[in-house]
Amino acid sequence: SFPVQWNGTVKAMLNYQEPPPEGKRTGRYINCPDEGELVDEHIPTCVDMQDGRKLQPAASLSCEGFCLATNFVTSLSQSDFTEKPERVKSVYYKEIRDLVKAQTGASKVFVFDSTLRNSQEATSLNATGTTKKAAPVLRVHCDYTETGAPRRFVQLASDDDFRTTNEPESFPTKAEAEAIVNDKDGQRYAFINIWKSIDVQNSVLERPLAVCDARSVSDEDRFLYELHFPHRVGENYSLNHTTNSKHKWYTFNKMSSNECLIFKVYDRVEPKFVFHSAWNDPRGGFSSYR
Repeated sequence: SFPVQWNGTVKAMLNYQEPPPEGKRTGRYINCPDEGELVDEHIPTCVDMQDGRKLQPAASLSCEGFCLATNFVTSLSQSDFTEKPERVKSVYYKEIRDLVKAQTGASKVFVFDSTLRNSQEATSLNATGTTKKAAPVLRVHCDYTETGAPRRFVQLASDDDFRTTNEPESFPTKAEAEAIVNDKDGQRYAFINIWKSIDVQNSVLERPLAVCDARSVSDEDRFLYELHFPHRVGENYSLNHTTNSKHKWYTFNKMSSNECLIFKVYDRVEPKFVFHSAWNDPRGGFSSYR
């Protein structure tokens, strides 16, 4: 064995997306037939992975588009996350709402798409819910687009299950949501991701998350990635691998269960989009839940 140097910059391989050939679009089919219109090809690309803990001043939502929250305490046990979905929704969701309000200044926060990820026990890439285990996503992407985020906002306003989970009286109705997204100077809304470990004994060493400084990505670097579900089409952004040399990537190594990586995947104000990806850290060793 040999000592592992966790500080500083390391070389990392990230899976950037190959732009589609003529006549095709980039994306994948999820729980529906492959109609042959989408291609999903990756280009492993070497990047400099910098230590996010060394940033001075510390990373922030208003500058890089991401930040690390420390000293987060949940009243749930590790087993609650996999065995008691009702406690996740009734207790943990409130804790997350309070965290996001404190970090962003938001007046209202609503939680959805809770996902457990585990490298060794994943059932699929797209498993969602409070007990199913999904694989880490080893693909550079951002979860929403300029057009997809407003559409998803309106869709959530029409989702009875979502409204039941999130204090339904306080979320906009479909008509109110449509008015908000159609008023370009109207009320601000954002989609925020919270990434954390639920393993109270081990730090995250295997396939941690990397985030890209939003200021290092130009509009022309990104292109559409379609997610075809049975009843709707979601939109991600992918990044062109030919522009990777200017992208500034960071990871927060050895994250513990009381730390939360918070990052924007859409905001009405800049920075709007934080690209991210799980990655194979050559210094890592074993798995943990997150």
